[in-house]
Amino acid sequence: MNVEKWFSDPFSLPQIISWLLLLISLYLVCRGLKLPRRKGRFDRQRSDASTVGKERTAALVTTGVHRYIRHPVYSALLFLGWGIFLKNPNSTGFLLALVSTLFLTIAAKLEDFENIKYFGNKYWKYMQRTQMFVPFFF
Repeated sequence: MNVEKWFSDPFSLPQIISWLLLLISLYLVCRGLKLPRRKGRFDRQRSDASTVGKERTAALVTTGVHRYIRHPVYSALLFLGWGIFLKNPNSTGFLLALVSTLFLTIAAKLEDFENIKYFGNKYWKYMQRTQMFVPFFF
């Protein structure tokens, strides 16, 4: 989407913000996938119906990017959507970014509920000190 506009007017404010959001997205997806694999202690016995593969961790990961946000991969998708929108702001792109934000928020809340069921009070306390997507904000 908007690929023809990605490199036009590279020093405009929307383009600069867009590239910043896209770089943050790349960082978050890399870090958000790596830490749970390294520190989450994969548990083949975990039988949550909605978890798959490497999501089945037995240890709550609260270091690195997870120290500030609970859902770095969803956050990466959020930044990606808004970053793409800012490449060529228009009503269709805005609607897509807004709908994506809504669905990512719903998915994150469902994941929070599942994690509370599995990790209990430990996850509840983790929720109290972290944000869902954006550190210190949202």
